[in-house]
Amino acid sequence: MLDAGSGYFPYLWSDGTNTRYDTIYTSGTYTVTVSLGVCMGTATKSVSMNPSPSPVITPFRPATFCNGETDSLIADGGYFEYLWSTGETTESISVRKDTLITLRVRNNYGCYGDTSIVFFIGVETQQYKIIAKANRTNTNILICPDCHFENYIWGYESKTGPVDSSVSCHWTLNYCYYDRLDTFNYYYWLYDGDSSSNCSNKIYYNPPPGLKIANDKPSIETTISIYPNPNNGIFTLHISDNTATFFSLMITDILGQQVDVESGTFDKSNNKDFQIKNPRSGLYFIQVTIGENTFYRKLIIE
Repeated sequence: MLDAGSGYFPYLWSDGTNTRYDTIYTSGTYTVTVSLGVCMGTATKSVSMNPSPSPVITPFRPATFCNGETDSLIADGGYFEYLWSTGETTESISVRKDTLITLRVRNNYGCYGDTSIVFFIGVETQQYKIIAKANRTNTNILICPDCHFENYIWGYESKTGPVDSSVSCHWTLNYCYYDRLDTFNYYYWLYDGDSSSNCSNKIYYNPPPGLKIANDKPSIETTISIYPNPNNGIFTLHISDNTATFFSLMITDILGQQVDVESGTFDKSNNKDFQIKNPRSGLYFIQVTIGENTFYRKLIIE
């Protein structure tokens, strides 16, 4: 800012400003003409503008790191003064938490410059667990209830070989439907496809001890049917086994949360009518227990 002094009127600068002060933004020669009564005077000033610094923060690793790890932030050198938002005044600092880091520098001319960088703690996928919501060949659903990833990539791999095979399923969601589960010969896994995280890895499904996943469909399994399906929350459960009487039924959503529970007997036509209260569109799972047998079916509400 240039000051022409007080007590004059009018003021006229070479850039058109007509006040005492002239704020300048570029290098050059500036002239001001002032008047004091009938007298006039002119002054000239050459100004050289020093550039403001444009600091750059470079992480030693990508700006997303895993929980508990430390990364170094390095500012480009040559500045007279450094001031980080952490309070540190060195050219580089260490960071170990999810945060926004800002930096202000001052060069030898006394000019300031600012910049910032955002650091995110990556997802540690080892803490998540895959569970199975059914154990029959036509309703094998693997779910990761607590997973909230950007992308989901499901697959399986042979226990006797290194080859991975992708699986056709709902691979943009936290669940996957398999026509067949064979935990004796294969590992089943979910990969965190979050492109913003360098901590991504595979979460393997580990069946609990004693869990049997059938690869041969039991003959009694074919006696259970639901119609209509899809439906609007009103449907009929039918069983062709004339000896079956008492049953218990539980309906869950894809996250395993219970939607409805009911028990009772079939009518003379081996049918039982159901109506879900306040149904919402989506995929559900029905677990029906008759005697020592438990059956699973998909239910689609539109």
